[in-house]
Amino acid sequence: MLLSVCIITYNHRNYISQAITGALNQVTNFPFEIIIYDDHSFDGTSEICNEFARKYPNLIKYYCNDFNIGPVKNFKKAIKTCCGRFIAICEGDDYWIDNNKLHKQVDFLLQNEDYGMVHSNAHILLNNKKLIKDFYKNTEPFLINNDKVSNAILNKSYPIFTCTTCLRTKFIETYLDDTEYDNFLMADTPLWFEISKVSKVFYLDQSTAIRRLTRGSLSNSHSRKKNLDFLLNGLSCLSYIFNKHNVDLSTQKVVYEETYKNILINAFLAKDYNIYKKYYEELVNNYFSTDLSYKLRFKFYNFGSKCNFCWVITYLLDIIFRIIRIIYRRFVKYL
Repeated sequence: MLLSVCIITYNHRNYISQAITGALNQVTNFPFEIIIYDDHSFDGTSEICNEFARKYPNLIKYYCNDFNIGPVKNFKKAIKTCCGRFIAICEGDDYWIDNNKLHKQVDFLLQNEDYGMVHSNAHILLNNKKLIKDFYKNTEPFLINNDKVSNAILNKSYPIFTCTTCLRTKFIETYLDDTEYDNFLMADTPLWFEISKVSKVFYLDQSTAIRRLTRGSLSNSHSRKKNLDFLLNGLSCLSYIFNKHNVDLSTQKVVYEETYKNILINAFLAKDYNIYKKYYEELVNNYFSTDLSYKLRFKFYNFGSKCNFCWVITYLLDIIFRIIRIIYRRFVKYL
């Protein structure tokens, strides 16, 4: 089998049909299989997937876990089930819009053995309402030498959307064999990093997919506490990667600083004062840059983390300052 399409899903009832249809619409000159791995959905996703599998029995293989095992373990099980020389991944709430996506990406990988992954531009759909076309159109994140891609993936200057990727299967083994990754909630960043350490990565400057960003997802929860837990787990994952691969200290500093900033914002909003104090001290003592606006903001938040009354005062003042800043920026823009 030349190619496996891997669709991972959990409670995507409203979206899974588009993900599967996007795969079925692909025009190729080679056969491929569609593997759907469901992490024990309970919202009707399973019924939809089963219906597609019954309709296309020679093309679609549907698997559903007996109980929820979490995103990383489900992702690994799905990848291990794939038989293809190459694997194209799409999460169940995203979908492909270019019917030649697979043909273009597989053709490139066949002609370039030293590349382990190809990915592309994408449109971003925010909360199923606002569409941001060609997300990377006004940026140049991919004008990076391949020997620097690994560190750029970690510091987020080389973002990769899962739904746009096509991978050379043999380069995934290092990630799959590392059971330590099972303890983390991030599946994509570690995989892209591991592939970039052993092969080149190619960016296709065309939008081939729609990436949904919605409130309530694992990394963008309605709950401040869940967002905070995700960030703390991600920090542990990054620390593991740093130690495993001896990542240079300059990259570590950049990544830690940005991660700590996000943790502090979410810790303050979640009223987790202990976490805030712990990482505020870490940030100030070890990683803070000369960014004065952030220094002032987090000192302000530090006052708010002393008690509930201080938190309310700080929160209200923060909202007022944000409104003033927005008005000021718009005023300056039209001068």
